[in-house]
This record gives sequence, C-alpha cells and structure tokens, in this order.
Amino acid sequence: MAIDDISAMVGSIQKNVVNMRVTNIYDAEVNKTYILKLATPGLPKVFLLLQSGIRFHTTAYARETASALPLQFTMKLRKHLRGKRLASVTQCGSDRVIDFCFGDGDQRHHLILELYAAGNIILTDHAYTILSLLRTHAYDDQVKVAVKQQYPLDNDMVVGNVGGTSSQFSSGADLTLFVQRYVQEAASKEKSKKQYSLKQILLSKESGYGNFGPTIVEHCMVEAGVLPSLKVKTATSHVHVPLSEAEAQALVDSLRSAPTLLEELSSTQVAVHATDVAGDTSRRHGFIVVDGAGHFEEFTPYLYAQHRGKPMVEFHTFDQAVDEYFSKIEAQAVDAEKKQAAHVAETKVDKLKKHQLEQMEAFERTQQVAAAHASLVEQNQHDIENVLLVVRSALATGMDWNDLDDLIKQEQHNGNPVATLIHKLDLSQNRLSVLLCDQEAEEDAVAHCISIDLSLSALANARELYSKKKSAVKKALKAIDATDLAIQQAVKKHDKKQAQQQLQRKTMYQRRKTMWFEKFHWFITREQYLVLAGKDMQQNETLVKRYLRNGD
Repeated sequence: MAIDDISAMVGSIQKNVVNMRVTNIYDAEVNKTYILKLATPGLPKVFLLLQSGIRFHTTAYARETASALPLQFTMKLRKHLRGKRLASVTQCGSDRVIDFCFGDGDQRHHLILELYAAGNIILTDHAYTILSLLRTHAYDDQVKVAVKQQYPLDNDMVVGNVGGTSSQFSSGADLTLFVQRYVQEAASKEKSKKQYSLKQILLSKESGYGNFGPTIVEHCMVEAGVLPSLKVKTATSHVHVPLSEAEAQALVDSLRSAPTLLEELSSTQVAVHATDVAGDTSRRHGFIVVDGAGHFEEFTPYLYAQHRGKPMVEFHTFDQAVDEYFSKIEAQAVDAEKKQAAHVAETKVDKLKKHQLEQMEAFERTQQVAAAHASLVEQNQHDIENVLLVVRSALATGMDWNDLDDLIKQEQHNGNPVATLIHKLDLSQNRLSVLLCDQEAEEDAVAHCISIDLSLSALANARELYSKKKSAVKKALKAIDATDLAIQQAVKKHDKKQAQQQLQRKTMYQRRKTMWFEKFHWFITREQYLVLAGKDMQQNETLVKRYLRNGD
C-alpha cells in the first residue's frame, strides 16, 4: 500500500471501526496475517485484517485459521487487547506506519503496523515500550526494535520517513534549477552516466514531494501535461531538462495541490452503514482498475489522471475495494493450489498408465523375438548342429580360445559356410552367437543374431527359446496386474482427496450479512409471516417497544 492508500484507509477505519471493542483475535493462513474481531451494540461485527508489510483493511470474507492452536504472538495480542476499545487510528507522520491505539490512560496499548521493507507488527504499552513483536531488528547501533525497548516513533532514521511535506518550488525556474542540481550531484557520485526520469527525481527526499508517493506525483505530472516517463539527459558540461517554462510552471502549480489531495483522501471517507441506504448512488470512494480481460490490476481511492479512460470496478468505500482486491487474489491462489494438487494426482496416474503400456510393449517384443529365434533355430537345425560340432571338436583338442577365434575369422574369409554362420564366441559363458535368416524370407531379409548354448543340441536350444517366450508372457501378466492395482489405488486416493475437498469448508468465503431479526428466536410461517420471540425479558421489551405495531 502506498502513502495515498494508507491515508484513505486510515480515514475509512476512523469512520467505521474506531470506538468498537476487540472481542477476539485470530491468525490467518496467509503469512503474518492477523484478524481482529470488533463489535459494538447495534452495529454488525467488523473484522479488521492486518498483514505485516502488505496491507490493513476490514474484510467481509471469512478465512480459516492457520492452526488449531493460536500462535504465541496471537496469544499475546489477546492478553493485552481483548475487551479494549479501539480509541484511534493514526498514520505516523509521512511514514508507512499505522498506530492503532486501544484503551485509555495507563491501560492504553498501541499496535503498530509497519508497511515498509520486510514489515512488522509491534505491540507496545502506553509509553511505547515494546511488549511483543513479529520481527526484531535495528536501524543502527543506537536504535533497536526489540522487546523492552522504546519504539522509535519520532526517529528520523525510520526507513519509511521520506522527508518534509512542504514544496520548495515557487516557480517553474526553481523546479528546473533543482532538477539540474540534483542530476549533477548524482552524476558526480556515480562513475557511469545514468539517466534519471523526472518522476524519479520528484520522488526523492530532497524534492519535498517524496512523501506523497508515486501515484500522486504521477497524477500531478499527467494533470500538467508532462509524461511520467520523461528522462533528464546529461551532457558533458550541463544537464538538459526537457521542459518548457510553461510546462515547468504548470507542473509546479499541479504539485501544489498534492497536500490537499492527500488530506481529502482521508477526510472524505464515509461510514459503511451510511452507504447501505437503498438508492444511494453518491460519490464512490474506492476503485479497482482492470485490464481488458477483467483481471484486477490495482486498487485506488481516487480517480487519478493516469486512470482516466481505463475500465474499472467502483465501490462505495475504499475499504471495500481493497478487501475485494486482496480477497480475489487469495481465492485465486487457493484455486491454483487445488488445481496443482489435482494435476499432480492426474500426472501420477498418467505415468503409471504410460509405464504399464511400455511394459506391455517390451514384453510383447521379447515374446516375438524369442518365438522368431526359436523358429529360425528349428529351420536351420542341420547348420547349427554343424557349428556346434566344429566348435566342440576344437575345444576338445585343447585349442586356445584366441586361436579358435582367429581360425574362425580365417575360414570366414575363405568362404567356409559353417564359419560364416558364427557371429561371435562367448566361451566364458559356454555360448556363441549365430547369424540366421528366415529361409522363406526374401534375399534382403535382416539376419537375426541368436545366442546358442554349446552344451545343448539345436532342438534343445529351440525349446529354451520357447520357454523364454512363455516366461515373458507370465511376467507380462504379473506386471500388468501389479500396475493395474497401483493405478486403482492412485485413482482411489485421488477420488478420496477430491471428496474430502468437496466436504471441507472453503478456505475463504464471504460472510453472510446477519439480518436484524436473527438476534431473536424466529421462524417464517407457510403464509410468509415472520414470527419473533425474545430470548429473555429484555429482548421481549425491545420487540414490543421498537417493532410491535397496531394490529400485530
């Protein structure tokens, strides 16, 4: 949230939440997010959401708590804040720091929300002595943010402090001179030449406009007819500011309206219950800019010049706009997480099915190859027996294995038909490989390399290959059964998770607005009459005095 967002939100909460009492405090699933439940007689309950470093606003959406047991920081907040009245909400100077004050006098406590850098939520006593906090850190050796330390509320070294609020430009010439001086000083510190945008220079601490934030500064530039992306170019000896005298003066005049605009963002906010009146179409105080596809881009408390002509969604209060913006983002994140979980489960089932298909194809190839090899061995029984006889005879004479290999290669070179059948010797395994072609196939048929056991006959080797085929069939059936079981279990687990998600309460949902009569005993008759009864004597008296009319 920028400075202008904070100013508008502080104004909205001052109108809608101040003077309500804290009834409970919860920690939400979203990181470093806490929800304060506040109530006051005669008005609906309000849920104030604080997220460290990000946002603060009331919310109409219910969120699940992070765990069954509250966090230690949540317990500390409950101990000191529950039952106390929210006395005030203030922005600390021009910082992105908000001070929520609970209670009165010495029993007063402050809950400080930091929205810059890493963010923080700090609980202090009436004298701003820190009792508890989310994150301990230090600005330097002198200023520490820790338990039992004094919170540096007025310290100039606070990161969010961006300088004064008064303009130092009385004319366009002053503005041009400041820009030139700023760029020259910055260039002298930088080794390499760097281009600066005019918007960047105006947002610097030295300009006096940095505390208004980039949105308001850009608004003033657009109102003056100056492009926010305008670059200031540096030459060897001078700085060229691409603004005419008229443009510079128009920009100075436009910047003078920034303090008033920032003040109006806070003072013009309205109470939510005041906008509930039927037919109220008065000025809107909250907007969400959307793109062409209807996706949320940003929220804003005011129709700035840079937003004109863009499609947007309007809200009665800025509080409602911010709540809708972040709630939709949270809901989209939850939906994306569920879709990712479903995708992972579906991917697992798909992988199992793919693995099963690959197994079936592999076993089928093994069966086909084993059957083809067995058939070739049977067809070439006589040739294989001759090969076995030659090799066995050579081994029986005690011939060296290397010499036998050389002899076979020589006979192959000489065109010996028996030697040409031998592809490779594997005598360490008592086997050899032969090259066989289907006698019924064409001349260019591919030769099959078949491993033969030297201790078995040709027909015995064929039977061994047929056994290999049968074994592959059995393995295929077992693998298919095992994979089918794994797929069934994965599908069952996936379906069970989906069923649980359907039964579970949604992580985030919009709270139903409680009707005025629900605090009594009530029911609706067949004739569509509303029947009310008090829960005690006081409610009965309230019904008679406030709601009972003549003839009821």
